[in-house]
Amino acid sequence: MKDSVPNPHPSLDDLGSPDPERRLRVLRYLASASSAPPAVLQRVAGLLTDSQASVRHMAASVLAEFGPESRACVPALLSALKLNDDVLRRRVSLALGEIGPDARGAVSALVDRMQNDGCQAVRRYAAAALGEIGVPVAISPLIEMLATEDERLRAIAAASLKRLGRRAVPRLQEALHHAHPRVRAAAVRLLSRCDQRELVLDAVAALHQDGDAAVRQAVHEALHGESAS
Repeated sequence: MKDSVPNPHPSLDDLGSPDPERRLRVLRYLASASSAPPAVLQRVAGLLTDSQASVRHMAASVLAEFGPESRACVPALLSALKLNDDVLRRRVSLALGEIGPDARGAVSALVDRMQNDGCQAVRRYAAAALGEIGVPVAISPLIEMLATEDERLRAIAAASLKRLGRRAVPRLQEALHHAHPRVRAAAVRLLSRCDQRELVLDAVAALHQDGDAAVRQAVHEALHGESAS
């Protein structure tokens, strides 16, 4: 069972120690703790810009561990999302996703990371975070990610759209007419698995003569529940 904060060892004052090993020791302890006062999490957030990469990375991981309890740290996480540190941006994206709906103010920044980050892992974590935060404004950007050549990013974007549920259905219906066949095929699969499936099957079936073989196969699977031979 996790320990609770405070604990006499290590000292939380070591978060401000000039020795990075002492700072890391406290952060590792906090990562396994069951609770922490908001003021402590704010101090952890202050370490997102630490001079030592290992401290920055661990600080982001701690905030991710506390999920919604880290909601007051969203501004600091947003600032860290701009830093030239791939590992940090990835962990910050994870933390924002773990905070969930209370991180809705980070959606625009996460969309930007998903679309433009130079690190593919960051793009994937940002796409996952958008699904966890779950606000409709992320639906259209996530749909556009269904066209990417990165198969893992496409899968994560699809999972995030599935998490958004029926709120995504109208945009997915529009995506059946998207110029990119990957988007059309993914929209077919997502709509065929949604809880409003019976309402969208006619729109899906209309693509049975699509010019792309992958789209036609997706339609076949949606209508018949099996792969086309």
